[in-house]
Amino acid sequence: MRRYMGIRWFTIALIMMGAMVNFLSRATLSVAAPTVMETLGITTQQYGYITAAFQFCIMLLPLVGYIIDILGAKIGFAIFAFA
Repeated sequence: MRRYMGIRWFTIALIMMGAMVNFLSRATLSVAAPTVMETLGITTQQYGYITAAFQFCIMLLPLVGYIIDILGAKIGFAIFAFA
């Protein structure tokens, strides 16, 4: 039982770190937007397309995870790496 307590807290720590990275990436993306747009020479509309594509890919993660569960890790990762 003691061994499982360590695994549970480790899992909670990993989930919290993932949530923090997710929050920080979204927060810094909005702060860095003017610099990124100036450096790449893109308009606000083009930047909106980029952020919309980013959000769309995030929404597809559960579907991708389901497909990898069905196909297996090796084949699933190979297909999505190729795509």
